[in-house]
Amino acid sequence: MKTITIVIFFFISIPVFSQTYPDSLKQVLIDFLLSINDVSEDAKNTMLIVNDLVTYKEFKNQDYGIFRFCTLSTHVFTHILLVSKGKYIIVNMYEPLEKSLYSVLEYLKLDKNYSKEDTVKYVEGVLKLHKINSEVIPWKI
Repeated sequence: MKTITIVIFFFISIPVFSQTYPDSLKQVLIDFLLSINDVSEDAKNTMLIVNDLVTYKEFKNQDYGIFRFCTLSTHVFTHILLVSKGKYIIVNMYEPLEKSLYSVLEYLKLDKNYSKEDTVKYVEGVLKLHKINSEVIPWKI
């Protein structure tokens, strides 16, 4: 019964996931995933999930924010998207943790929309995401 519920939720959610970010951002994310071999060339129709790193609220073309993104499949890495006034910076989570943390901290330092409490939450979010990614089973050789 639980599996049926998950499958139904998946099919109901597809339009929501596919309409929450502009096509230009989708292309940027797909190009990144292609460049690191996380998706294949036929990824033009790949479903992407983009949501806030801490609150998990879906991305709706915000002017700023720290988001996590991945494809809608199992055994994939989740990466980080930093958004600042329409500019996108992608943090490759295959890189060492120190580099990922540095990128996010630099973003937080420059963006005045975050409090000290927010900074702590987002750093914890990066650490949690790193742990989750470290448990992904790499199917590629």
